[in-house]
Amino acid sequence: DLLAEYLILTLPFALATLLTARRPASRLAALIATFTSALCLIYTWSRGAWLGLILALLVFFLIYSRRTVTVLSFGLLGVPFLPLILPSTVITRFTSIGNLADTSTAYRVHIWMGSLNMARDVLLSGLGSGMGVFAAVYPQYSLGGIEAAPHSHNLYLQLVIELGIFGLLAFIVAMASFARSVLSCRTCETVRDRSQYLLTAAGLCAVIAFLAQGMTDYVWYNFRIYAMFWLVLGITSAVTRIVTAENAAESYEI
Repeated sequence: DLLAEYLILTLPFALATLLTARRPASRLAALIATFTSALCLIYTWSRGAWLGLILALLVFFLIYSRRTVTVLSFGLLGVPFLPLILPSTVITRFTSIGNLADTSTAYRVHIWMGSLNMARDVLLSGLGSGMGVFAAVYPQYSLGGIEAAPHSHNLYLQLVIELGIFGLLAFIVAMASFARSVLSCRTCETVRDRSQYLLTAAGLCAVIAFLAQGMTDYVWYNFRIYAMFWLVLGITSAVTRIVTAENAAESYEI
């Protein structure tokens, strides 16, 4: 799962570079990076990361072109033929999403139920940050014979348990503000500005993929992933401000 998190945070940037590269060598390098990252993500077997990336790519191409909806409509006709293209192991893994007979899914559901009970008791104050805190308290709420768990396997449940409901609301507001700033950024006519804008869109989609995957797991116990997430968000915000300022300056000069 940790490798999958790295990949969903970086793959949108590889794709944006592929679409904006002007030199053949740069385009080839971006193509190799995109293809190998996507292949590696498939073989992490992380279903949550797969779903997160699918959602992120949908948003990215909607931003990239207005014709995306038309292309997707025709693309849906090819869904029944995917089993002929993808390995059967990938199809089986993907279709097991939501199947409680799957041990991994059942494990997470039982932890979520126990974590929900814990969250109700600490809704306002939270328990405090730190992996040890959750692990120490969880056995009092454990269900289904799962006596111990290192975390809640859900980003949003974990935030409520650690920081309380107001901590979760603050995080949601911050993410909404970030998305609004990126989506309000307008493209310019030059290739350079278009490239910058697509990079901000890639940053937004990387964050969307991470937040979607956060519904099925919690990986901020790893400080490298934690730093990577906020680094992507910070750099994307900085580039968004630069593009917005340049657009405003051009409009003023006109």
